[in-house]
Amino acid sequence: MDDKMQNTVKCIAAEKNCASLEEYRSKRREASKLCRQRKRRFHRKNMEALEIMRNRNERKCFVPIPSPCNDKSGNLITNKQKILGR
Repeated sequence: MDDKMQNTVKCIAAEKNCASLEEYRSKRREASKLCRQRKRRFHRKNMEALEIMRNRNERKCFVPIPSPCNDKSGNLITNKQKILGR
């Protein structure tokens, strides 16, 4: 970041100097390119981690949890139709 600041100061101090202006622009392009690459790498890494987590979760078999209810007399009802009709 120090190089970027120095180039900015040079550019402001000598605006009419084309060489320093071009150097500033090239450094700025390089910094922007590096930031984009890091951002893409970060997003790619996060997406891979999410994909791994999703695949792990798919391997687990879905087992429905029974949801028993009690009727008015206190008896346990496990039949879905009777539970819905209650």
